[in-house]
Amino acid sequence: MDAFEQELNEEAMLDDDMVELLRWRKKGPSGKLHNVLTYIRMTLQRRDQFQKQVLEIYPDETVFTPCVGNITRWSSDYEAIQCTFRVREPIEQFIREAILLNLYGERNGSPEALSNDQLLHEDWVMLRCVMDILEPFKVWTNRLQLRYSNGCMADVLPAMDELLAHMEDMKAFYTQEGNSAQLVTSINNGWDILNKYVCSLPFLDGY
Repeated sequence: MDAFEQELNEEAMLDDDMVELLRWRKKGPSGKLHNVLTYIRMTLQRRDQFQKQVLEIYPDETVFTPCVGNITRWSSDYEAIQCTFRVREPIEQFIREAILLNLYGERNGSPEALSNDQLLHEDWVMLRCVMDILEPFKVWTNRLQLRYSNGCMADVLPAMDELLAHMEDMKAFYTQEGNSAQLVTSINNGWDILNKYVCSLPFLDGY
């Protein structure tokens, strides 16, 4: 039995929520963040506790429930990470307290324990990198939504040019020794998808 078949068999023995949690965890810091935010939002008691911690640390803050990235909305991952950095300290405090409680509870040692998704310093560094990479996509989305309504290619192509150049710069920068291989792979995948889209436009043969 190869590793893939073994993984499928292991997933078949788990419930859907656990399968989803483990799949997100494999995505690195972004996946861990997704699991943490989902954990906070899961019950009213947790949301209330998080809001209390936010107000204790940032009395003037208005973000009480961190948003989770939505695969059906462009820029939602950027918005989720940006929102998270606004309340980073309360999130870290919430995680520490939840882990402390879980250490003495029934979830101790369980794969669903929040300790498996604790965001370390290097995770926050990586999340900052991801946010910087995604920022131009958010900027262009806002520009096109505000200025144009007909989706004309003459409006869209400058965005494609700038985003391709941005991804090429990011690919070169993060390929340097010491940077995350997972991040470089994600950048390469993003560049490939964007480039294929541009090259598929019917009037841009050889673009």
